[in-house]
Amino acid sequence: MASQILNAQPSMHVIDACVGEGSKTLHLAALMKNKGRIIDLNTKEWRLKERWKQAAKAGVDTIETRFISSSKVCKRMKDIADRLLLDVPLLRVWYTCEKSGYKMETYGSRPE
Repeated sequence: MASQILNAQPSMHVIDACVGEGSKTLHLAALMKNKGRIIDLNTKEWRLKERWKQAAKAGVDTIETRFISSSKVCKRMKDIADRLLLDVPLLRVWYTCEKSGYKMETYGSRPE
């Protein structure tokens, strides 16, 4: 669903900034007809290694992976993408907001 809402076209460059299991990325590649460029970013290298395996198995060759080792990686991404996919886990949002002193009340109940 998130991939469809993004409305990425085959010639576009897309950044998936919260790589999970890979289903969104592979779906996005299919919607883009395996053309253009998809850059997967994550702070966990093992997720990116798994992405390579999945992409190869699916016959997708438009996916690049980049390990986020510092903020410099994200700064280098500035102005290179037509679309940005952010599927941030709710628990992290809660943690970040509570650490900052903000309260979130509009996104449902607090995760356990």
